[in-house]
Amino acid sequence: RLFETMAHGVVYQAADGSIISANPAAESILGRTLDQMMGRTSMDPDWKTIKEDGSEATDAEHPAMIALRTGKPYGPFIMGVFQPQLNDHVWLSIIAIPLFRPGEATPYQAYTTFQDITAERKANQNYQRLFHEMVDAFSLHEIICDDQGKPVDYRFLTVNPAFEQLTGLKAADILGRTVMEVLPDTEPYWIETYGKVALTGEPIRFENYSISTDKYYEVSAYQPSPNQFACTFSDITKRVRAEEETKRVLSRLRSLLDNSSSPIVIIDENGKIIEVSAVAKEIMGIPAEENPELALNRTAPPVIVEKVLSLPQSPDGSHLLDCIDVFEYEGNKRYFESRFFPIHAPNSDEKLFGYLAIDVTDRVTAEQALKESEKKYSSYIENAPYGVFVVNEQGQYVEANRFASVLTGYDREQLLKMSIGEITAEESLEPAMSGFLDLKMTGSMSTEFQFIHKNGSIRWWTVDAVKLSENLFLGFSSDITEKKNAEAELLYLSNHDYLTGLYSRRFFEAELKRIDDKDHLPLSILIGDINGVKLV
Repeated sequence: RLFETMAHGVVYQAADGSIISANPAAESILGRTLDQMMGRTSMDPDWKTIKEDGSEATDAEHPAMIALRTGKPYGPFIMGVFQPQLNDHVWLSIIAIPLFRPGEATPYQAYTTFQDITAERKANQNYQRLFHEMVDAFSLHEIICDDQGKPVDYRFLTVNPAFEQLTGLKAADILGRTVMEVLPDTEPYWIETYGKVALTGEPIRFENYSISTDKYYEVSAYQPSPNQFACTFSDITKRVRAEEETKRVLSRLRSLLDNSSSPIVIIDENGKIIEVSAVAKEIMGIPAEENPELALNRTAPPVIVEKVLSLPQSPDGSHLLDCIDVFEYEGNKRYFESRFFPIHAPNSDEKLFGYLAIDVTDRVTAEQALKESEKKYSSYIENAPYGVFVVNEQGQYVEANRFASVLTGYDREQLLKMSIGEITAEESLEPAMSGFLDLKMTGSMSTEFQFIHKNGSIRWWTVDAVKLSENLFLGFSSDITEKKNAEAELLYLSNHDYLTGLYSRRFFEAELKRIDDKDHLPLSILIGDINGVKLV
């Protein structure tokens, strides 16, 4: 009854490793019936057994085979076994025990029990992944006390990669060592604070400065076990120093507002102006003679107020919002590159926001002109009287202009489904591919070769190409078929008699020079006489 109802899988194996019995739990865990397992050994390849590191388990590493071979219990051993119903591996913790007949020293069977630990293993992997990938630094420590029970030091037990990155301390250098050994300048405050957590179990959350690392930290500490404390902490140095800088900025703000040539506005969370520079008054249309108090009670322009709602909120106020704003100024449209940011007023819960802008009209105007130029340039390319192609590193066409279709006879959609090899004539295929290889290596190419027009005719074109990026190449092509035909005709006429079609005297002289070489000896000359021509 125990065999049939226990939650652990149980398998009996004969001396050769073949299965002779299995309980229902084993059938459920392994995804196979007893009939399907009977007679199989641990070495059957259908099990697809793997070790914890993912490598294949050898025959000699199976627990049952080790127990039968050594005559000693073996395990627990963790192994992955393929489960056909899940189409995946299940992870088992296996223990194998050899069984002996009375008076015999060699086992006749092995009694193997196993537990499905797939869920537990996955949870542990998730924990390890979380531990290693968490953004906050984490460390576990053991508190060290003197004879009177006063905390005097603490030892590093474990740290995560974020801790190493944040502090610059490597786990290999600090684990097992105390903080006074690693950071001898550590202030007593840290040890006393952590000691209270480790000894009383009272968690704590605080911010403080560390002389040893010259950084400010936000720390959460709690007691995971007696005399131990765990910390999660983040570096808030930037935030703290930003707040200090804000205080210094506020002290100089009035002078800056009076003398700045840039628009500066400080508003509250309702969009009411708190402070405004003289230039900002002009841009926002606030009359210079207006009562200052009235100016400060005004609501800022919508383009500024809207930013209060869209500004990313963060505890340390370190997020800034950069964008381009447009104002009508002195009858013209002016563009300003603005920065909008939260201001933390010392000793005040009031939420303030700063707006600082720089006139970038010239730059924006130039960028707009550039975009317009690029648009025109694209139009020029599209309507150019020569073929423009873009191919990838496999030689496939990924872009082509209108004239490319005129040149090849294929419409754009057809071309973008083709490659250089498909459109190149067979006699030019080798030099074309060689040229493309040079293009990929050197970044440029200029050549001539034959291509196949859609109508089946073989035509010539020039190809000049350059490398655009790691896997894109730009080419320009023109049809030179007529030129090549004319060149061929001229070559023919230069070597043949116009009247008879026979080779000319010029061709004869060139051949004579070519064959006037010892490798061609012996030579013979036949002279055919046509009305005394032999005399010439």
